Amino acid sequence: MIDLVRIKSDLATLTSNYGDEAVQDFLKDSLSNSNYATSYFGGRAEEYKAAYSLLQHIPVEVKEPMDDKVLKEKVNNIKVGITNPFSIGSLKKNFPSIELIKSVGDVMKYDLIVVPGGEDVNPKYYGSPNRGSYFDNKRDEVEVPLVEAALHSNRKLFGICRGHQLINILLGCNFVQDIMSEEFAPHPSYHDLEWTNVGSSSVLFRFFNNRSVVSMHHQGLSKVNNRKVYTACMYKGIVEGCEGNNIITTQFHPEFQEDNEAFFSYLKEWAFIE
Repeated sequence: MIDLVRIKSDLATLTSNYGDEAVQDFLKDSLSNSNYATSYFGGRAEEYKAAYSLLQHIPVEVKEPMDDKVLKEKVNNIKVGITNPFSIGSLKKNFPSIELIKSVGDVMKYDLIVVPGGEDVNPKYYGSPNRGSYFDNKRDEVEVPLVEAALHSNRKLFGICRGHQLINILLGCNFVQDIMSEEFAPHPSYHDLEWTNVGSSSVLFRFFNNRSVVSMHHQGLSKVNNRKVYTACMYKGIVEGCEGNNIITTQFHPEFQEDNEAFFSYLKEWAFIE
């Protein structure tokens, strides 16, 4: 299946950096030569070639610029769904109209899907026997299909604590079932973040660099294993934040942070943009 959205985004980035004419020439020349195509695009060369051909015949929709007041109103009125009522009260401050998602069929109704904190995830979802996890099977049985549907339909996803863990478990990760017993360094509930090289240009860095965060957990990811996300920040060997095109997850709790309005305003704008 051709990921036109991703390829259009890639082409837009190239165009903004090098200009439309240069990008068109580059694509035409490289995609017409199989050696060049493989060199530049690797295993996705044929996908790019087919997509590029299709994109030449897709008309560009020209929209009138939106009045700032109207734009702000639309951003503030995005539809936000949550997969479980945990911490919904804290989130209502920034998402006043947030509502519980009732079924997998409702996932597509929402611009942003929040996967909140709570109990541990059943270890069967990451292929491990139980070694100190405290989980709620009923919650997993409801929430896992919702998150899978959101991932498959490329909905904007924001995961917090358990939500950060669940999203990355479903994507594939190395998971630490108990930080202390598996000989990781102690994790206080309030600590700074350690930024990766790519994380220094992340959204999370913009809002949480040089700030201590509220992070309460006895489990966590030690590594992400999916190209949909990258590790933005860590603490003592445990992944504290991940980002991707349609995914932002935090092991820590932005909803419990002081002065969090700017971050949540960004999330609304991010969810509004197609």
